[in-house]
Amino acid sequence: MKNVLWSLGNALLSKGFSFVFTIIIGNLLLPEQLGLFVTLLLVVTYAANIFSLNLGGGIVQKMNSQGVSQDPGRFFTAGALAVAALSVTALVVFYLLSDSLIRLFDIPRARDVIYMTYPLLVLTMFRSYFTHVYQAELRFKPLTLINMVAAGVQIMVTLILLFLGMGLKGVFWGLYSSSLVALVPLAYQSFRRFGTVINRETLYNLKKLTAFSSIIFIGSIAVLLDQRIDMIFVAHFLDNQDVAVYDYVLKFALLFVLFGASISKVTYPRFTQAFSSQSNDISRILNFSLNYTFFFLTIIGLIFFLHAELIIGLILPDFYLQLIPYLLILLIGVIPKSVVTSVGTLFTAKGLPSVSLWVNWLLLAVNVTLNVLLIPRYGLYGAAIATTTSFLLKPLIMLFLIARKLRVTYTYRKLSANFLLFMVVLVGGHYVESYAIREIILVFYLLYSYHVFLNKTEKQYLLSGWHRFNSRIIQFIRS
Repeated sequence: MKNVLWSLGNALLSKGFSFVFTIIIGNLLLPEQLGLFVTLLLVVTYAANIFSLNLGGGIVQKMNSQGVSQDPGRFFTAGALAVAALSVTALVVFYLLSDSLIRLFDIPRARDVIYMTYPLLVLTMFRSYFTHVYQAELRFKPLTLINMVAAGVQIMVTLILLFLGMGLKGVFWGLYSSSLVALVPLAYQSFRRFGTVINRETLYNLKKLTAFSSIIFIGSIAVLLDQRIDMIFVAHFLDNQDVAVYDYVLKFALLFVLFGASISKVTYPRFTQAFSSQSNDISRILNFSLNYTFFFLTIIGLIFFLHAELIIGLILPDFYLQLIPYLLILLIGVIPKSVVTSVGTLFTAKGLPSVSLWVNWLLLAVNVTLNVLLIPRYGLYGAAIATTTSFLLKPLIMLFLIARKLRVTYTYRKLSANFLLFMVVLVGGHYVESYAIREIILVFYLLYSYHVFLNKTEKQYLLSGWHRFNSRIIQFIRS
């Protein structure tokens, strides 16, 4: 539980923080400027993920495999060398394609700032790799503290430079400051812990790591594209104001994916260890992960969405209240996707990344097809419908494959029935105007989820964790 909480905190600081950061600059920049920044950052993010070949995911699996776990640093130097070579390649390719990207997204104003994205691409790739090295050893506490400091520096530098009138350039300098503040301690501690060994075995490990990571990459890049591919089509078909609005829609919705992803960062190495040692813990880890993720996410999702107008109106200009209907459509797919994401690395941990690979690319094909068909005709509604359709298909297919191929014991029908109940409550609550009735709905759903959905063991574990948390708070106050 402790690792899950630190992992969640790290996810919120590393990825969820970008949402908070966008809210801050969204109140200081015009929608057109924000749309330009979002488009450029989207391109950098995709480039970093494409050229890194998911070496981070590969290093987590290799450092926790049987035999390697006795000496987890065997692959570290190989991975660092691979990232260095790939980042240079990415920098050259990105520079050569910059004019084509500006024409593709019809953003001529980007010519004044796109050069600032080149070094950011390299920093992003290295930071991601060292973050995964920490994840491989479940070192989430120091990782979270480092990201916390980096986030604070980013906000401070950005605000100072914006008030000095530097505009988008100031925002990019804020990103640089954050990346450097995080990267320096991550790299220093990793090299200090594992050292640098370059010999024939290092080159052999580099080959094995790259080969395995490439298989994961083929599937993971589809996941990345599937989550934000609609932004590419929105940027292509619609104007910068629509880009700014839909970026907030996605950021609100994908915050919930972070919850499932943070649990996955803990379950991934544990699943790998369990499969390597042929342990019987696999079913227990799967059951706890799915049930707790569903319990917390559906409750948090309802609390947030049924008060979305108040929350959005409080933190953003009224212009962005128009995103609520699109957000409703996305949440219908995001919550089930996030729940399954908590155990989404199960096949990779088993050493079967190809199983997830074809599923991810199938869903991406569905998403792209629907985006092309629906966005020109229905605008942002089309984008939301396309993505939520893809998101809904993911848990259906993955749960079926887990049950059939791995034969892990779990009550799949119970989870499916409760997904349907959640969707009914979410959509029905949206059309209830009285906040008093909405609060009653929330209370009834909370009581149902706790007393009916969770079993006795899960409730006892939850209560014991709550009591430990309370005792620590009391000790902290008394001290």
